[in-house]
Amino acid sequence: GKIAEVIDSFRFANLARVLARHTRMADLLPHLHEYAVDTAKGRCSVLLQTNPRTGLLHATSAFGLDYLPTSPWLTVDTEMRLAEAARSADTPVPAPDLPTRYPGLASHLGTRHAVLLPLAGLDTTLGLVIIGVDKEPSGHDLDATLAPVADAFVLALERLRLQRDADLQHDVRLLLQDFSQRVSSALNLRAGLEIFCDGAARLFGADRVSVWLHDRQHREVVLDASSD
Repeated sequence: GKIAEVIDSFRFANLARVLARHTRMADLLPHLHEYAVDTAKGRCSVLLQTNPRTGLLHATSAFGLDYLPTSPWLTVDTEMRLAEAARSADTPVPAPDLPTRYPGLASHLGTRHAVLLPLAGLDTTLGLVIIGVDKEPSGHDLDATLAPVADAFVLALERLRLQRDADLQHDVRLLLQDFSQRVSSALNLRAGLEIFCDGAARLFGADRVSVWLHDRQHREVVLDASSD
């Protein structure tokens, strides 16, 4: 028991060092998955995240799988109920006897059993980590053992979200500064707005960005500039 505790502490210390020093998810995810599999004594793990447009779960990274399907996961009724139970429980949820109860998940993981870890973020559930195991998982001590795994994934995902938000705010500030300088130097609002629309479309990945201005004299809104 003492030896196992020392090993777990060593693993978590190494992972904490990785979380502190790496900012790219491509560098972090292999360490996170390896930590999950080692801690659960499993064979594979997969990170599922929700598509904001469809609400379906898609695999965004994995470890120990020969093939990672791009199609949605957990789409049949029994699997959807399992995923919802994991999200609601906010604790690791065992999923024993996959071939009989969840054959689709068994096919993806190639293991007989699994454990689902909900990733509870600050505002919403960020997704699920599913760890495939050969030995039937027991509810006893699952939370104490695997809670640090879920927390590590949450820290990484929240850090990525905050970094993206900071990068976006920085890019927006640069865009507005560029627009202000161009309008001030050229005294040409329309030309400046067209450049702004083009930059905003590229920044947000939009098909089109348009600016409509209110014409007070005619009491109507008029298209004044567009990225296309």
